[in-house]
Amino acid sequence: MTLSLIWHLRIMNGLHNESSLYLQSHAEQPVHWIPWGSSVVSSSQHKLQLISIGYASCHWCHVMSRDIFSDDEVAAILNAHFTCFKVDREQHPDVDRAYMKAASTLLRGQVGWPLNVVALPDGRPIWASTYLAKAPWMFAMKELAKAAHDRPDELEAFAEELREMLISQPTPNAIQPKKFSEAYLELRDVEWGGMGIEPKFPNPNFLRLVARRINDSEDHIINTWKRIAHSGTYDQQLGGIMRYAVHRDWSVPHFEKMAYDQGYWLGFCAELYARLPEERALIERHVSHLTRWLHRDLQLNNGLFASSISAEINGEEGSNLLWSDEAIANVLKDDASEFLDRLKRQARRVQGKWHLHHDGIPDEQWLKHVGTLAQHAMNRPQPTRDDQCIGAWNASVITGLAEWCLVSNQSIEGVVQSAQIHMSTFFPKSQAYHLVYPDGSTSGTAFLDDLAMTMNMLIRMAQLTMDPTWLDQAEQWADWTVSNFEKDGVLHYQAQDSLFWEPVPWEDDIMPSPLGQMTLNLIELAHLKGRQDFHQLARDIAHQRPAALTHPQQCYTWHEVDHIIDMDEEHLLIRAGEARPALNQLTRIWGPSSELNAYGQLCTMTSCKFEYHNPNELNHG
Repeated sequence: MTLSLIWHLRIMNGLHNESSLYLQSHAEQPVHWIPWGSSVVSSSQHKLQLISIGYASCHWCHVMSRDIFSDDEVAAILNAHFTCFKVDREQHPDVDRAYMKAASTLLRGQVGWPLNVVALPDGRPIWASTYLAKAPWMFAMKELAKAAHDRPDELEAFAEELREMLISQPTPNAIQPKKFSEAYLELRDVEWGGMGIEPKFPNPNFLRLVARRINDSEDHIINTWKRIAHSGTYDQQLGGIMRYAVHRDWSVPHFEKMAYDQGYWLGFCAELYARLPEERALIERHVSHLTRWLHRDLQLNNGLFASSISAEINGEEGSNLLWSDEAIANVLKDDASEFLDRLKRQARRVQGKWHLHHDGIPDEQWLKHVGTLAQHAMNRPQPTRDDQCIGAWNASVITGLAEWCLVSNQSIEGVVQSAQIHMSTFFPKSQAYHLVYPDGSTSGTAFLDDLAMTMNMLIRMAQLTMDPTWLDQAEQWADWTVSNFEKDGVLHYQAQDSLFWEPVPWEDDIMPSPLGQMTLNLIELAHLKGRQDFHQLARDIAHQRPAALTHPQQCYTWHEVDHIIDMDEEHLLIRAGEARPALNQLTRIWGPSSELNAYGQLCTMTSCKFEYHNPNELNHG
């Protein structure tokens, strides 16, 4: 056998024909990886399962790939004792959700990616970890393999105990506004903005809810926006919000950029723009920078938005954005000394180089120098972009763009086109897809978050265009979702249960709870389309909300549900084709209607209170 054939056989694990960029990056490893859902597992049903979950832009996923899964000694143990599944969490968010929840229970909340779970042959988990160095990883794998051989009954009992713990139903509980407000006030960082200490996630969905619903939050919220918008957690050079900050002051980020973060940050900017006229020039400048980057670097030629941009280049995190003293001197020339002095006062070094960060609002001189450095940064090697597109994430970007256009009077043509492309790609001819690959092929039936975020997008598009046909589409897909996802009075994450446990997606995170967002959609559509059945289902879902949702960043969507779920909540209907009303005249729920003779109507779910014959009547209340 020739050396080239030996090498060819060595790299032929089960990932070599996969479309996922993340799975492709593991295709040449000595571990005998199998993609999730593969039928090629019958010969190893007696083995423990290793379920390793990550995604293409995850820095520590790549570190573990190099340190652990490319090692022949590690691979020998894994191949001998485990059936090894490599999972792209973007392809299979259902798998990620189920095993992440199990890992959170096993590790007491200290979870993230890469996520590695060892399970019994039937998929019930018994052990979990995130990144481990080689020595502890080898020790753990050997001990687990030994336990499976020597003490299988103990592992069986533990797996069943964990499963029962996960599926046990908590008691329903309403979220009390006072408790929510008190928890927010206790956890907020008054000095540096945001919540907690470190690491810190921007969490713009939570922040905009706070701005909308909690009195006396304005100073903290605008301080948070200003801190993040001019910090290292926002890419001052090229644009784009990073996933999270390593330090309390937002100076050093984890450098990956996720599509959904951009959309939600835009929505937060729109919320503040509408509420704070005195800050509009500052917000508008920031959003202009962000949207230029979004269309230049994240939007694909087909009009969709790529899922993410990696944190690293050739194994070094953020290297396209970092600057040595010498490099700054070469670019800024005579201005370098003053700029470096400012960096030394307020920024931090990453891997020995400066990452641009400004405390507070920068002056024009700072912006000029950053712009000069940005031109050079664009010419450096750039991080990998993952060009697969995810329904929920793509919808979230478009929603953010639409919300910005709603408050800023920007041109809506591009947003309308993006929304049309989204619907024709992910929802063609009564089909509902989760993911689209770069070659245009689709994968998987849509999950609840794909549907919930798309329906939210459709409602915003109806408001933006004053065209009720967008609401017709939202109603159609709401009916489809209820028909396919409803079970026992709630909507499950996927249409068909297939895992060891199917968690109901109650909790908010950076992305809102799919079930919470869907409940908000049902309430809005109930008002705008006259659907009493939607309103009843929303109330049924909210009644089953678990008592375990106590942290404000886990339940902000449900806090909003509580504010608008009453039958007496008002909604405003405006005759289709009319100009959008002024923002200060709008109720929380509003939209166009093709069934009005008058200009507008103010109604509840049970009756209409006022009829407006022209915009002036509405403007004068």
